[in-house]
Amino acid sequence: MIYIIITITIILALLAILFIKYKKLEDLENAIITCEENLEYQLKEKNEIIKILIKEINDEELNKFKYNEEETIHEKENSLFNIRWDINKYLLENPKKNNTFKKEIIKLNEIDDNIEGLKDYYNANVINYNELFLKKPLNLIYKLLKFTQYKSFKLRKIDDYEILKN
Repeated sequence: MIYIIITITIILALLAILFIKYKKLEDLENAIITCEENLEYQLKEKNEIIKILIKEINDEELNKFKYNEEETIHEKENSLFNIRWDINKYLLENPKKNNTFKKEIIKLNEIDDNIEGLKDYYNANVINYNELFLKKPLNLIYKLLKFTQYKSFKLRKIDDYEILKN
C-alpha cells in the first residue's frame, strides 16, 4: 500500500512539474506573440514614413525599395533597416535635404528606438523560451503540444553603422 501512495505521489509531482513548465512556456510564447504584434505595428509605421521620404527624395536606387507584407517579421525589419541606412547615406551626401525631412527623421528615430526596445524584450523572451523548449526530456512533450522554436533578432543601431562608416 505504501508503494502505491509513493508512486502516486511521484506521478502527481511529475505532472505538477510538467504543468508548471508548460504554463511558463505558454506565458513566454504569449509575450513573444504580443511583442511580434507590437513590432509589426512599428514596422508598418516606419514603412509609411519611409515611403513618404522615398517619394519626396525621388532617388533611383531608393525607388527600388518594396515592402513585402508576406515576409517574416525578421525579413521586414531587416529590409526596413537597410533602406533606412540608404536614406541616411543619401541625406549625408545631400545635407541641404536634411532640413526638408527633419520631422520625418525625428519620427523615424523615435520608431527605431521603439523597435530596438521591442527587439531587446523579444530576444530576452525568445532566449528564455528556447532554453525551456530545448530542455530534455520535456522538449518531446512540447513538440507534441505543437510548440516550436523561435528565432531572435540581430541587435544593431543606425548610429553604430554611422560610426563605422566614418
